[in-house]
Parts: sequence; structure tokens; C-alpha cells
Amino acid sequence: MLPYFFSMISEEILQELTDLIVETLPAAFVVDINLTQGGNRILSIKVDTDAGITMSECEKISRALSFHLEEHTSFDFKYRLEVSSPGVGSPLKLLRQYKKEVGRFLKVVLNDEQEIKGKLETVTEAEITLSPVPVKGKKKKKKKGNVVFKDTITFPEIKEAKVIII
Repeated sequence: MLPYFFSMISEEILQELTDLIVETLPAAFVVDINLTQGGNRILSIKVDTDAGITMSECEKISRALSFHLEEHTSFDFKYRLEVSSPGVGSPLKLLRQYKKEVGRFLKVVLNDEQEIKGKLETVTEAEITLSPVPVKGKKKKKKKGNVVFKDTITFPEIKEAKVIII
């Protein structure tokens, strides 16, 4: 199942694009597909692999998709195709992304807007486990806002999670 759908592109075309991406680069997986609305439409496709994705791999996928879209789809509008990795700071959307980021620091915003920062220790189908961010040097003043620490978080509790650099 694809992570994101929109009305202007059929599910069939989204699946074709996903299949072509995996055919072009078997280790790749689709993180997000987004079509911006307006005069300058951009078909943005975020792809990754478990080991990370290179610029040349994104270019290879982009070439294959461009050819396929020109030959096999009937978009009745102009658009620009962009293929890239999600990048640090992009929200984690898939279980596979969480597994890839074990050992890195995350900022997790819960559905109740509580913010948690910690090192991602484990990932299961149902939850993630974090360890506290180590305190360096002098104690910092507590920031305003609702900052807490919780070591185990279920996926339904997570509003957004991003990798952070500490």
C-alpha cells in the first residue's frame, strides 16, 4: 500500500510508479509521493533504501520515471518531476524508516503535542523505544512548553517523528 494518495493521480498510476521504482532499484522503497497544486505543479517522489540512497540512484530512478510518464500516462497538465531522498528533518512515515534510524536521535511529537527527544533504541511493529538524550556540560534551563520523556511510545501515539542532530 502506498503511503500517500491524491485525487489527480489514480491509485493504478501510483502503483505503476512504485513498481517501476523497485524494478529500477530493487533496494528502494517509496516514502512519499506528492503533487503540488497550482500553476507550477511538481510531482515530488521521495525514495530511500535501508542503507540510504545516493544522488546517482535518485537520478537513475528519475530517468526511468520520466520515460515511463511520457510514454504511458495521460496527465492532461504540465508538471515537473523531482526524485529525492526524504533527508534529515523530514518526518518518518514508514516502519521501514524507523528501523533504518535505530541508533539516531529523534524528536517525537505526540498527538497531545508533548515533545520527546531521545535516542531510538528499538523498533517493533507496534512501538518504538527511546533512551534519554545525554546531558552535556552545565544543566540547561528547562524550555517553555510541554517537554517530557517517555521511553516506550506506540505508533498510534505519534503525531510526527524526525531525526535530529545532537
